[in-house]
Parts: sequence; C-alpha cells; structure tokens
Amino acid sequence: MAPEVLTGTSNELSDIWSIGCLTYMMLSGFMPFDSKSEAIVVRKIQKGDYHFKQAVWETIGQDAKDFIGACLKVLVRKKKGYMKGTLLVARERETKGEVFWGENLSPASIHL
Repeated sequence: MAPEVLTGTSNELSDIWSIGCLTYMMLSGFMPFDSKSEAIVVRKIQKGDYHFKQAVWETIGQDAKDFIGACLKVLVRKKKGYMKGTLLVARERETKGEVFWGENLSPASIHL
C-alpha cells in the first residue's frame, strides 16, 4: 500500500510505489515492508523503512536496488513534479548502450 493510499490521496505515484514493491518481492521473495503488526507495517510504509538485508540481495545488482529505491522514495514524493524529467532512472550514469527510460517522460506519455 502506497503512502498516498494511506492518506486518501492516491494518484499515479501509487502505481510507481506498487511497481517498486512488486519488483522487490519478485527479486527477493520477501515483502519490503513486513511485520506481524499492521500498525508497524503502516509506519514502515510512511517512513519508507525497508532494507536489503536478506542474503539474496547480495546476488542482485545495484541497478535493481537503485530502481526499487527510486520507486519507494517517500520524502520526495511530496514535492510537486516528482517523477517528471527523468522517470525511473535510479541513478545518473553513462548508458554505454544500456536501455533505460530517459528524459522528459511522464506516466501519461508511456503507451504499452
């Protein structure tokens, strides 16, 4: 559940959050925000409190972790225009022929 869903202000950022959670779960087999207490899970979501502590993360590349981190950012989600400009580029780097989502993309401009 995205932070926006918790506050009743769900938007396209909620979908980006879901992509981050699903990617985390598909790569590791674990949930990013997990606890026996629902209240603790909610607090973790609100803070963006997740970790790559399980052993499986030692075998997963930094780009994947950066991608997940870009999707699960909490503080910058509150800023107007978040995710515009460079969508889902987890970190700035030379592409060297890699395929990535580049500049000036927004969720509305992506057609699958």
